[in-house]
Amino acid sequence: MSPKCAWMAVFALAALFAFGCIGGSNSNPGLPTATPSPEASVTPAPTPIHIATPTPTPPPVQAATPRPSPFCGDEVLDPGEQCERGKECPEGFYCEIGCRCTLLFIPTPAPRPTAAPAPLYTPSPTPTPGNVIASCGAEIYTMGDYVVDRDVSAIDYCIRFRDGSGSSTLDCGGHMIGTSAGLNGIIIDAPRVAVRNCRVSAFRVGISISSAGWGSVAENNTFTGTWFSGLNIIGAQNVKALNNSMNRTGEYGVYVVGGEGHEISGNSVTGSRNGIFIVNSINNAVYGNKLTMNTGYGIHVTGSGSAFANNTVCLNVEDFYCEGLETDLGGNVCGVLGHQTCFETLNCTPC
Repeated sequence: MSPKCAWMAVFALAALFAFGCIGGSNSNPGLPTATPSPEASVTPAPTPIHIATPTPTPPPVQAATPRPSPFCGDEVLDPGEQCERGKECPEGFYCEIGCRCTLLFIPTPAPRPTAAPAPLYTPSPTPTPGNVIASCGAEIYTMGDYVVDRDVSAIDYCIRFRDGSGSSTLDCGGHMIGTSAGLNGIIIDAPRVAVRNCRVSAFRVGISISSAGWGSVAENNTFTGTWFSGLNIIGAQNVKALNNSMNRTGEYGVYVVGGEGHEISGNSVTGSRNGIFIVNSINNAVYGNKLTMNTGYGIHVTGSGSAFANNTVCLNVEDFYCEGLETDLGGNVCGVLGHQTCFETLNCTPC
């Protein structure tokens, strides 16, 4: 064999030996034979994807609570202390543990809505009804029921009932009708007018009833300070003067001239010159009047046919004076009888 072939035989034997130990059949039948994976089945590992990790938020840093001074609460403001017992913080702060002043939290209240101001009330003037007399100088021409709703004052006259106002009524409700220089408070120139509950003062005549005022009535009125008379009845027929009060009414309380058929009852007259003064009037009824302390006559009558009953006529300068034949219906009380005819027809019980 050539040398070249000999070296090739040696290398072949070496390769077989190496194959038998490493990759060939295992000479030890008890051990398994490792089979290498074919190269095509190896899959390369994937490239990992980078996921960013979120940075955690650090917890809030709390301010360190100041450590209380070892001397806090000893009522002495030591170094580092802002307040102590008896040494308070400024207004708006409070002393907390540790003798430190802390702002006092005061919630701000919500503003209250401002209410709109109420509108000012301006009352409308109340119209005066047509039958209400609120001032003097009234002249009445139509029939109606009239009232005086307040005290009034006149320069001349206050109220006058003219033709056309017959059968009217006037009620003063106790109000005053006054004047400083007027002549007549109330004038009646219409028939069947009734005037009640008036206080009449300081006129020449309180109520004057003319001949046109026949059948009229003056009732429950008060007359004071007139300088001629409280009530005049001039020439009228069948007038009634009932329950009137007259004090210091000048010359006369009730002054009657002419006419006939009047009823004069329940009146009182005092402090005047004459109480009831009847001139040339006949067939009147004079009942239940009280006439006292007048400086002239209590009752003065000229005419005839009048009837007298239950009158108290006392303490006048002269209580009764009569010239005609009068009728005594009894119950009259009087003192001094001034004329012989009165003795024959009137039988007074002494005062």
